[in-house]
Amino acid sequence: MIKGLDANTPLTNHAECIKRAGFSFCCRYLKETESRLTHTEAKSLSAAGLYIVSIVERGFPTSSSYFSHTKGMEDGAWSYTYMKDELKQPIGSCCYFAVDYDASLSDIKGPIKDYFNGILKSFSAGGHPEYAIGVYGSGATCRWLLKNTHVTYAWLSMSMGWLGSRSFKGWNIKQSISSGPVCSLSVDLDISNGHAGGFKIT
Repeated sequence: MIKGLDANTPLTNHAECIKRAGFSFCCRYLKETESRLTHTEAKSLSAAGLYIVSIVERGFPTSSSYFSHTKGMEDGAWSYTYMKDELKQPIGSCCYFAVDYDASLSDIKGPIKDYFNGILKSFSAGGHPEYAIGVYGSGATCRWLLKNTHVTYAWLSMSMGWLGSRSFKGWNIKQSISSGPVCSLSVDLDISNGHAGGFKIT
């Protein structure tokens, strides 16, 4: 996984074109709308030879008020059930959760930490998380959560003005400031260090 993209729209009918354009992976959203990643879309992307990266964004994680332990348990429980029962995402692969704003250290160490601890609790029915937990956000958010929580994957936002982003090198995925179109789709572009928790549906 080297060259990738993230999209808010289904990619089922564009999988072969995306692969021919030189992409290795596609990041797609798990949300409670019709535009979410489905099992059918995941099979199409996999058949084209593309890895899939899932990211949860059920509401608007754009301020500290979104985040709490309770909300983390809710988002974790919903995404766990959807990944396992509907999407058939392989156990052990990663699911990223968005922190889509320039969070302060006090936010990161407070409600955002609590949120990710809630996700861990929902992912750990058997004592250990069945899916790896990733975070999308600023360099500071990624760095602190990787060091202090069970988060094991980091997706660095394109917003280089956010706290700690310019100096953060520990990302698995890095979003580019460049965007599409790719195969007539409006997408954001990404690169991976080769190990981003992606999966294929077989």
